[in-house]
Amino acid sequence: MTSSLRHLAQVSLILCLSVMLLVGCSTVGVRFEDRTEAIRLEASLIDRLQISMDAPADSFMPGPFYIWYDHLKYGQVFETTLSQTLIASNVARTVGGKGETAKGGSELRVVASFDGTVPAYKWVGRIAYGVFSAFLLFIPYAFYSETNEARLMADIVVVAPSGKMNVPVRVHTELEFDLGVSTVGADTWPSMMALGMEDLSRKIVLELKRHPHWFDATR
Repeated sequence: MTSSLRHLAQVSLILCLSVMLLVGCSTVGVRFEDRTEAIRLEASLIDRLQISMDAPADSFMPGPFYIWYDHLKYGQVFETTLSQTLIASNVARTVGGKGETAKGGSELRVVASFDGTVPAYKWVGRIAYGVFSAFLLFIPYAFYSETNEARLMADIVVVAPSGKMNVPVRVHTELEFDLGVSTVGADTWPSMMALGMEDLSRKIVLELKRHPHWFDATR
C-alpha cells in the first residue's frame, strides 16, 4: 500500500513537472479585451494632420514589469506608432509632429496614459502559488508561467482648421499575456507594449472614422 502511494505521488509529480515545463517554457498567448482590426478608409478624412502628443509623468504607472519604460519613451513610441497607423489607415495623407504641419491643417491632440500595476490580491495569489510550487512540489522557478496585464489609454481632441475643438474622447485597450518565466528576455516587454500601442492606435482611427465632422473646416 505504501509502495503504491509512493508510486502515485511520483507519477503525479512527474505529470505536474511536465505540464509546468510545457506551460512555463513558452509564450502561451496574448488576449485583448476588445481587439480592433486594421482599418483602411476609401477616402482620406484630411490631407495633412498634426499630432501633439503628451504623456504626463503622473499618468504613467509602470507597475512591477515596466519600471524601465518611462513616460517620455512611452509618448515617443506611441506617437510614432499612431502616425504610421493614421497614414496606413488613410485617415490623412501626411502626418507631422508638433509644428511640422502647414497652417490650415487639423491637429490631433493626444494625452496618453498607461497602467501596468498589479492588484494586491494577485500578488498574494502569486506568492502563495510560488511557495506551494517551490517548497511543496519542488518545481523549479524556471518552469513557472505567469499572467500579466496592461492598460493603455488616450484622451483625444481634434482641433479643426477653424479652431473648433471636439469634446475630449477617451479610448483604451487592455491586454493580458501569459509568459513562461524561462522565455522572458530583453525584448519581451517592448513587444507587449508595441501590441498594445498598435491596438490603441487602431481604436483612435476607428473613433476618427465615426466622427469625420471633426475635421470640417466650416464648423
